[in-house]
Amino acid sequence: MLCMLLLGGCSGQSDTPPANILKPQAMVRLMIDLHLSESKAMQVRVPGDTVRYVYTAFKERALKKNNTDSATFNRSFKWYSSHTDLMDKVYADVVDSLGVRETKGDWY
Repeated sequence: MLCMLLLGGCSGQSDTPPANILKPQAMVRLMIDLHLSESKAMQVRVPGDTVRYVYTAFKERALKKNNTDSATFNRSFKWYSSHTDLMDKVYADVVDSLGVRETKGDWY
């Protein structure tokens, strides 16, 4: 029992994102927009290597819409990736929202 308390106390992982990390709902909104951006980019009729540039433009638009930048998103994604319980919740909300949009036909 003492070992479990010591190990749990040493993990140092908090479920509250630090100030420089996107809050869960902001992360959900941004990831929804990024998934939609990727989908839009894949639908553009351009050569395969050009899709990457199209996606980059859509991604920048999604970041701007969500009042953030790629450095903050990357830092936040890395933080959530090391906090798997929270990342699971974020992705569950993303999947639920995308499912509702699909049902309503409201992709964009």
